[in-house]
Amino acid sequence: MPNFQFTRDTPFATHNPSSDQPIMQTNTNSEDSIWTVDHFGFNDNNGGLHKQVHLKNEAAPGLGGLDGVFYANLANGQSWPFWQNALGSFQMIGRNVIGANGYITLPSPTPNPIIIQWGSTTAVQNSSTTAVSFPLVFPTAVFTVVTSIVTDDNSTIRFSLLNNASSSGFTTTQTNTSHFTRLYWLAIGN
Repeated sequence: MPNFQFTRDTPFATHNPSSDQPIMQTNTNSEDSIWTVDHFGFNDNNGGLHKQVHLKNEAAPGLGGLDGVFYANLANGQSWPFWQNALGSFQMIGRNVIGANGYITLPSPTPNPIIIQWGSTTAVQNSSTTAVSFPLVFPTAVFTVVTSIVTDDNSTIRFSLLNNASSSGFTTTQTNTSHFTRLYWLAIGN
């Protein structure tokens, strides 16, 4: 962001306005330049509306009473928006990958937001195991992994999710002569 010049207390009460005119002009031009960093300019049809909101990273500012504040801070080395109120500071959004295999970060108290991940894998053949890797390693813990299977026939399938879910993935096994064609999964953690 550019460095803006602004001189306070101008015009000075005992000065002739013509003496302070250059300083007043600098102040006015600086105000217009500052305004147009995040807003549309004064002579624009959208004058006064935001282009964007620019936040400098800072620690939680601290509050009293029932106030709330929106601010930016670092989480996992990146700048993210936060909301602070009497209950604490909450990261509003985080990294997201939306697709067939993806994840979303939900607002929650810092520094460990809730992460929901999902995906699918192709068939696991009879009496075999498959390792499934999450798109994102959970930084702290995996709370649950839920699976669903699609079959190509009506036979009974003995399928299990091995008790080994980790921050990076899980393993499945199938113990039947038939097979499922696709495994869908959902994992929640932080």
